[in-house]
Amino acid sequence: MVLLVLMLMLVLVLVLVLVLVLVLVLVLVLVLTSTAHTTCTGHKMEEVQARYFFVGVLLALDRLHSLGYVYRDLKPENVLLAEGGRVQVSDFDLAISHRTPTSLSDYLLLILK
Repeated sequence: MVLLVLMLMLVLVLVLVLVLVLVLVLVLVLVLTSTAHTTCTGHKMEEVQARYFFVGVLLALDRLHSLGYVYRDLKPENVLLAEGGRVQVSDFDLAISHRTPTSLSDYLLLILK
């Protein structure tokens, strides 16, 4: 019985990882092929810049996931390009917590949410 539960959990994790990879590939394709999205100065983004910002989005999502949050509203309008080359993710209305808080910082994050 325990083995069955572990196998089901493994399948669920693999499905979630596959969905995340597909979403990230879709975002990369949208960023690289879109002519509508430009930088702050109005110029089209070069492929190298798009890859840099894509990695920034990946790191932001990884950080949110490590804090226990699932970001469920990933779209180009919610990715902000700050001065200095930083990537910021906005619009956390649909974000949910996927774990029980275990430390003081986790509780503070939930209170300030």
